[in-house]
Amino acid sequence: FDEKYQIFGYVDGYDDEGKRLLEIKTSSKPWSMTQFRDAMQRKIYALAFSDFKEAYLITGSKDPAKWEKELPKLYSMTLTEKDRQEARDWIEKGIKILESGDFKGGLDENGKCLGCFWNMDRYPELASCHFM
Repeated sequence: FDEKYQIFGYVDGYDDEGKRLLEIKTSSKPWSMTQFRDAMQRKIYALAFSDFKEAYLITGSKDPAKWEKELPKLYSMTLTEKDRQEARDWIEKGIKILESGDFKGGLDENGKCLGCFWNMDRYPELASCHFM
């Protein structure tokens, strides 16, 4: 990103000649076009590949056995300067948080993560939280 910080990411597909990239998302619920539009990952890739014009998303069930009844979907989206600026702003905001040392954002009054992915309260034995 600059002389001090680097951002690493891994696109799922890359077409240098066509200036296109591919992201694949499989999950229990396939992604919507809105999720793809709003995904910071796509915006960071737009910034990283500044001459790329388009991004594709393939999304479907994480269970391939379900693909016969619900085929994976393909979306495409133009990569814009607005995407690139939003990625820059998001990264710069993250750098400011990192440099300030204030890592308590997103915690409730008990110091627990809001909307914790790892279900710290219900399954503490499975916890993989880096903050606890």
